[in-house]
Amino acid sequence: MTIQPLDPDAATPLYEQLRAQIAGRAATGDLPAGTRLPTV
Repeated sequence: MTIQPLDPDAATPLYEQLRAQIAGRAATGDLPAGTRLPTV
């Protein structure tokens, strides 16, 4: 799974940017249940 670059200058915190990417992929089916996420 490729994570899109996060914007450290955005008003949205980095953790929320990452959470939104993961939630969006889960909602569209690009990230099926049980998929292991990278640790880094």
